[in-house]
Amino acid sequence: MNKHVFLIVCIWVVHVMACYSQQSFAVYETGIEHVSENGYYYIELTPEIIAVAGNELSKSLRIHDGKKNEVPYFVSKIDSAMPQTNIDLGAFIRKDSTDKKTYICFPASSEYNYKINSLLITADNPPDYIRKGSVKGADRHRFEISSRKTNRIMFDPFILSCDTIVIENNDNPPLQIQSVEIYGLARYLCAYLENEQKYVLTVDERNTSVPRYDIGYFRNDIPQNIPVVKTSALTKSVFLQDDSARNPMWIEKPLFLWGIITGIGLLLVLLCYKLITDMKKRKS
Repeated sequence: MNKHVFLIVCIWVVHVMACYSQQSFAVYETGIEHVSENGYYYIELTPEIIAVAGNELSKSLRIHDGKKNEVPYFVSKIDSAMPQTNIDLGAFIRKDSTDKKTYICFPASSEYNYKINSLLITADNPPDYIRKGSVKGADRHRFEISSRKTNRIMFDPFILSCDTIVIENNDNPPLQIQSVEIYGLARYLCAYLENEQKYVLTVDERNTSVPRYDIGYFRNDIPQNIPVVKTSALTKSVFLQDDSARNPMWIEKPLFLWGIITGIGLLLVLLCYKLITDMKKRKS
């Protein structure tokens, strides 16, 4: 009988957890620098905005004016020279290990999954050295640094999943690393802004489709030398998703819930039958 009671309690706990569970979603928001006159502008996206927006920037990014009207835009690189923006991971710590490797760590934690495409490593060492190294994303990305060149290492863009760079020393003395700079590709939004309006850029993970704006058809008609405006610090808000706006989990669907109710009813009948049978045996 105790086993039956325990089973009923477990089913009840699962049901309560399902009924009260709610999914959350994050919305990031930043203000856009005020413009002095009406016209087309490039809005510079910070590495943090690019990180939270994901692979397809246009899906989650929206611009709204002070009246909550959506403002059309298109994503731009400005030119074909692959401009880059510095990603600040804070001060690094160098550790020379007994496994003949140097580990360069960035201890300052970050909530952002930065997308990087180059490193610039500066070392202060005797004239001749050549070392292999690696940095980790979804795969380990390998590189080589040498005293005979500027050690700017280029990668295909990838998401940095580990804040540690490894340099293999073999039997050589460890390198004295002076600086490590990390860069990502610069990205901009091109939009028509008015000087009497205040604009807000939002990153909402609930947006799942790329908006279709007319402005995209005229990107080749807009000059490359238009002004660039910046954004303010990125803020994050977390909300509980409305139950009516989300798909219920399988454990919350009517068929499953009715199955639980029916099962509990059958267990109660069996418990009552067992109690009555036990009482009759005791009387006899």
